[in-house]
Amino acid sequence: MTTPGSWVLEFSFDSDLGVSESGVSPGPGNSLTAFGKQKPSYQDCRDRVGDGSPLPWDEVPSGTHLCIQLEQNRTGYARVDYESGASGIAHIKVSGVVWQQG
Repeated sequence: MTTPGSWVLEFSFDSDLGVSESGVSPGPGNSLTAFGKQKPSYQDCRDRVGDGSPLPWDEVPSGTHLCIQLEQNRTGYARVDYESGASGIAHIKVSGVVWQQG
């Protein structure tokens, strides 16, 4: 079993995680699942297996944590925060970590 090592910020947008007008999506070969408002642990995200489908914004309210399974057996999470404006979503902030294999 893989255990988390140190915390590292390793997100590579476009290859690990993508954000668009329609929603958030995993990069090629990665999977993504919505976890909820509570920050997930390493084991929470390790146990969640998503698919390669994008998540539309109506399924990802601001403040939602996402579990991400990345290539090379890496596991991480991201939190998505945004403000909705009259013409849609503006000011999207995505922050998170990828656990380094220990």
